[in-house]
Amino acid sequence: MKKNSILKQGFKEAKNRFIIVSLPLSFFVLLTILMFIIGFIAPITFIFTIPFVVIPSFFAVSAINTIAPNKNTHEGLGFFIMFRAYFTQLFRGGYKVIIGFLKSLAVFIISSAILSAILTTTILNKDPQFIDFRNQVAVMTDANQIAEALTNFMNTNVTFNKISIIINGVSSFLAFYMFAHHFAVNSFKYNYNFIASLPLPMQDLNLIHKNVVKQNRREFYKDYYKANWLLAILLVLGYAGGFLISYFFINNIDMVQMSVIGLFGSFIVLMLFVPYFLNASQITFSKYRSKYVETLITLTKESIEELKKTQTITEEKEKEVLKLIESQKEEPEDKDKENK
Repeated sequence: MKKNSILKQGFKEAKNRFIIVSLPLSFFVLLTILMFIIGFIAPITFIFTIPFVVIPSFFAVSAINTIAPNKNTHEGLGFFIMFRAYFTQLFRGGYKVIIGFLKSLAVFIISSAILSAILTTTILNKDPQFIDFRNQVAVMTDANQIAEALTNFMNTNVTFNKISIIINGVSSFLAFYMFAHHFAVNSFKYNYNFIASLPLPMQDLNLIHKNVVKQNRREFYKDYYKANWLLAILLVLGYAGGFLISYFFINNIDMVQMSVIGLFGSFIVLMLFVPYFLNASQITFSKYRSKYVETLITLTKESIEELKKTQTITEEKEKEVLKLIESQKEEPEDKDKENK
């Protein structure tokens, strides 16, 4: 593909199919905004609302964008059908949400530790109030007295609080970016089941996707960033805008809530680009579809060889399975052709 061709094709296709996804996209946006409101009040709820509401809603929009047959139809009912379908064996587990959360947590902890060390050494250690606090604590022996002095310092020292806000804001963003990246890469595989005549159980598709990315890592990520560099920039700008607005214009707000508003800023900026992301992903996938099928055939043949060793598959069944997977080589009809 030529430079930026994915970007141009993605926007063109998103424009052509926007009517199809407009109503499902509205449902996704409304549900996600509601989850943000709840998350602002109680951030812990994101652990439940992201995997059980936000992601299934996004999946529903993604599926409808790909498989809806009539570009002049608002697919409202389809949203709820596909929302439910997400929890079936064919689709559940493809985004690898738990792994994404763990990666984000690791990024948050590591980045917080690094930033804390850097900012404490370069800024906090030069703060007169911190120097006095450190000298006072050095001669204290009562644990309760030390705890009281620490609490008082944390509540009153301007430099410490500003550093804490910076550390939390930057670390939260990096964790969020890691999750978004993890989610985007793993959402790629869903294009296979959306268009395949024989969709695969997600456990098998996860394995195939892992092999395809591993074998084509450099080329895959080159195409991935060609398609998504603009979204990455908007994500950064949206988060920065939301975080700074909450810091300068909203009173009585804590650091976690600032990060939530930062995430909300990213969502607001990116929500209208969801159709582009879905179509760019599908366009990119068309380049790799044959590799998915080749990997499927290879892994299936390996499994058959293992079964033959234990004599648990007949020759007739082997031929039937091979014929079935070989049929997957046939390219699916272009969705636009089907609509004409």
